[in-house]
Amino acid sequence: MEKWQNKFRENLAWIFASGFVFLYFAQTLFEASSFWRIVLYVLCAVAFLAPFLYFLFSLRKTISIEVKKTLLWIFIIGFLAIVFYFIQSDLFLAKIAYDPAHKENQDLYKKLLILSRVILYLCIAVLAFFTVLVESGLKVQAQAEARSRYIRITAFQTVLFLAVIVAAMFAANKRPFTIDMTDFHKFSLSPEGKAIVKKIKRKVEITAFYPFFDTLQRSVEPMLADIQSTNPKIHYRIVDPYRDKDIADKKKINSKGVVLFESIDPQELDIQKRERRKLVFITSKSDLKKMEKEFISALLSVTEPRKKICITTGHGEYGVAAFSGEEVSNAFESALISSNYEIERLDPRKGFPKEVPSDCSAVMIPMLTKPLTYQEVKTLQNYYQKGGSLLLFFDPISRANPQVFLKPYHLLYKKGTLLSEASAKGQPEVIIAFDYTSSPITADYTKLPEPARFSVFPTTGYFEKENPLTKKKKEKKDEPEMDFFVRTVYRTWEDIIPNKIQDIKKEPSKAYWLAVSIKDKKSRLVAFADSDFITDKYITAGINLPIAVGAVQWLTEGDTIRGIVPKKWEEAHINLTPKQDDFLFYFLVFFWPLFISGIGYWFFVRKRKKQEIVKAT
Repeated sequence: MEKWQNKFRENLAWIFASGFVFLYFAQTLFEASSFWRIVLYVLCAVAFLAPFLYFLFSLRKTISIEVKKTLLWIFIIGFLAIVFYFIQSDLFLAKIAYDPAHKENQDLYKKLLILSRVILYLCIAVLAFFTVLVESGLKVQAQAEARSRYIRITAFQTVLFLAVIVAAMFAANKRPFTIDMTDFHKFSLSPEGKAIVKKIKRKVEITAFYPFFDTLQRSVEPMLADIQSTNPKIHYRIVDPYRDKDIADKKKINSKGVVLFESIDPQELDIQKRERRKLVFITSKSDLKKMEKEFISALLSVTEPRKKICITTGHGEYGVAAFSGEEVSNAFESALISSNYEIERLDPRKGFPKEVPSDCSAVMIPMLTKPLTYQEVKTLQNYYQKGGSLLLFFDPISRANPQVFLKPYHLLYKKGTLLSEASAKGQPEVIIAFDYTSSPITADYTKLPEPARFSVFPTTGYFEKENPLTKKKKEKKDEPEMDFFVRTVYRTWEDIIPNKIQDIKKEPSKAYWLAVSIKDKKSRLVAFADSDFITDKYITAGINLPIAVGAVQWLTEGDTIRGIVPKKWEEAHINLTPKQDDFLFYFLVFFWPLFISGIGYWFFVRKRKKQEIVKAT
């Protein structure tokens, strides 16, 4: 016992510090309002204060009055520190101060909360000071001949410990380091994601709005910490939208589950456009699967220059926002603008049709009711051959479909009306597509369940390859990459005999291609067999909008974002039989504790016998 008393005397400061660190980390394991968190506070208080009472009375005859008084002060101040830690926690004052039910006295409660925290910090500081004094006094009393040496060592240990703690906290605040031990690295960046984040050169502030101890916050914060550790120019913080309502109102946030990305564009002359912001909503566990892609997309949205989508005009474009009615595509254009794109109309004032403006990242050709002129076609072909990107919308009712851009790839657009068993109720011509390839445009949606994995193409045509009976040529190294990324179900047929009834001999069933993407060296092209699916009437159906926006992102951003695959989120389950369940219960509750206790008792008896032999000799 004397040996342990001496160890306690010599390492008093470290024992105190370890107790507070343990209390800090242990309390995060339980919910704020849980009963077990209160039990933890009580147990920590007992474990923290009991040694003082023991040593105060057991050493009362061997220690000086000054040390005894100091030890008594430590006991009192330690008790006050624990009391005020409990008062300012989420269990009591902090909960009351931010509870909407106490609006009348909310300011008073907030002031009391600040006061209790100040008292807590003062108690901890005084406690640390008195601990050093007691430790020095005990060591000096134990070995009076080495007074100066022990004082120097104690002071050095205390300063070193505080320096390590401060340095660790500073480093963790600046560059938080996380270790993702999940099977599929759910909460950390993929190698592709890290490569993109490292290239960001502009400062970004990320504010995640989640209540304290929210389950989603614990999933979102590790990803944000990994982003911050990857690039020191990116900083994040967690804000409770209910407690810190002033911050939420200033940022125009009125709900939880919102992650706000903000950056300043110093090159933007327009003051209103200089502040770049992007909102990402992570409000459910299903949103966590696409969290990495959404966060990186938001980072690029607020740091990269805005890309411009140029739209042809003057040909009775169907679905362009200049028109009114059901055919308008305001929602699609609004989605592009919120994704950091600018919309511009091609007209003679911009130099078209002589040339496509150099700042156009892609050219969109909606369904045309009047054909493009010869000069316009040539200009667009030159733009495409020089590495440009085209987004084409065909339609069965159009007499001016831009077929000329598909001819080099031996593709044909067929205007025949398709009917399908997978269609809207009572409307067999409104095709519902469920089949997608692993193209970067649709890769995110291939694993969704069928009720959520569908897109609507009303009165659509289809694409097919020209001369399908000819022999396939050997693929060259520079052969364009072609992917028909949206297909109908197999039970679909072309209504050759316009009676909406299938004639199996003349109208066989097969899967039809509704969308195609082509990557030809630096040039990219996406074509859809229907233009109605981007209008406001159908754009919100299924995943129509994500596919349309994804096509634009693939055309303008390449595979950087679209190539990041969503995380796998399979939950691991262990299925036990009743016998296995009973075995684990009895093993862990009875056998294992008895086994450990038996080993401890054996060592105790063995040591006792050795001590008796030593005393006898």
